[in-house]
Amino acid sequence: MRGEARSRIERMATNARFAASQRAYNAYADHWETCGACNGPGPRCAAADALWHAYKATTTLP
Repeated sequence: MRGEARSRIERMATNARFAASQRAYNAYADHWETCGACNGPGPRCAAADALWHAYKATTTLP
């Protein structure tokens, strides 16, 4: 039973990390679509860089 409970907790943690990662990426993508600076051929704006770094922080393992 302990192994099953631990496995369930690990799956819940993995799902929570995945959901956070999805939210962060969606925030970045939503910004990208509406920002005139990001949607052009030039570099990303500072807000997009911050959103990207927030997304990348959710994809690294602790």
